[in-house]
Amino acid sequence: MSKFNINCEIDSTSIKIKENQNIVQPISIIECHNDHRIVMSIAPLCMKVDSIKFDDKEVVNKSYPKFWEDFDRLSKNNN
Repeated sequence: MSKFNINCEIDSTSIKIKENQNIVQPISIIECHNDHRIVMSIAPLCMKVDSIKFDDKEVVNKSYPKFWEDFDRLSKNNN
């Protein structure tokens, strides 16, 4: 989250994102480490910045092959 300038409180059971933050466009590519959960959890930030570059955005196919199709449809409904 630091790549987006987002401050969080992390404990053993949760991550709390503080309100009213200036979310910034990340300069570097987000490394997924072959973990679909990373991509899926960060994807909603696409609605707050111009774009997000993942090193392997297709990693979501292992659990949710239509993730990006559904995400695009939902994000268009939010605009």
